[in-house]
Amino acid sequence: MEFETLDVSVIGKCMKIVFNRPSARNSINTQLLEELNWCLDYGENDPNLRVIIIEGKNGFFCTGVDFLHVGDVHDKELNDKTLTTKYMTTLKRFSSIPLLVVSNIDGQVMAGGIGIVAASDLAVATRRSVFSLSEALWGLVPSMVMPYLIRKVGYQKAKIMTLSTIPVEGEEAYEINLLDHVCEDESLCNKWIQNYTSRTQKLEKSTIANTKDYLNYLTPITQEIEQYAINKTSTLFCDEKVLNNINNYVKYKVFPWESIRGE
Repeated sequence: MEFETLDVSVIGKCMKIVFNRPSARNSINTQLLEELNWCLDYGENDPNLRVIIIEGKNGFFCTGVDFLHVGDVHDKELNDKTLTTKYMTTLKRFSSIPLLVVSNIDGQVMAGGIGIVAASDLAVATRRSVFSLSEALWGLVPSMVMPYLIRKVGYQKAKIMTLSTIPVEGEEAYEINLLDHVCEDESLCNKWIQNYTSRTQKLEKSTIANTKDYLNYLTPITQEIEQYAINKTSTLFCDEKVLNNINNYVKYKVFPWESIRGE
C-alpha cells in the first residue's frame, strides 16, 4: 500500500508507524485513520509480528483532530460520525490487537493524540515532550479519550487534565502514569523499547491476545460507553458555537475568550 499520512517500516518482529503530516502537526483526519487501520490489519494477519511502535516527527507526536477537517458545519464525515467512529474504533483495536502497541514520543501531544497514548500498551517519551488535553478550550469534551485515559491515570487525574487544560511535561506525565518511562533523548527511548519488548517478541500472538482480552474483561469499556462517546463528540463538533470557536482559531489564531482584531 502507498501511504500519504504515514511512514511505515517492518524490521524483524516490529512494525514502526510514523505519523507523517508535518504541515498539519500530525493531526488526525479520516485518511490517517484508514491508513493506520490498514497497518493494524497487516499486523494482525502477519504471523511474525509482535510489536507495533508508533511515533511522530518534527516535534509533534499527534495533535488530535485536524481542525481544518471540522471547520465546516456541513462536513459530511462529522454529520454521519465517520471520523469519530473510526477514531473510537482505532483506540479499541489498540487495546485488543494481539500485538504490543508502543507509543514512542518526542514532542507535543494534544487532544486525540493523548487517546492514542492512553490506549497503547506502553508509552515512553523524552522529558521535553508535552501533553495537553485541550478540548475544553473550544467548548469540546474529550469524550472518546476519557475512557482510556481514566484506565491509564485514574478518574481524578483525567478530570484535572480535562478541566485545567494545563500542559503536562514528560516527568509529570510519568508521575501520573500516563507514561511508563521517560528518557533524556530519543536514542535512550529507542533503547528502552528494544530492551523492554525483547521478551514480548518471543511470545505467541495468542498469549498477547488472551492477556488483552482478560484485561479488557477486568476493566471494560462497553459498547454503550463507546457509542455515547462518539455521539457526544460528534454533537459538539457540529455545535454552532464550538465551530465558531474553531474557525476563529484556524483563521485568526484567536482563542474563544479573545477578541478578533478589528471587531
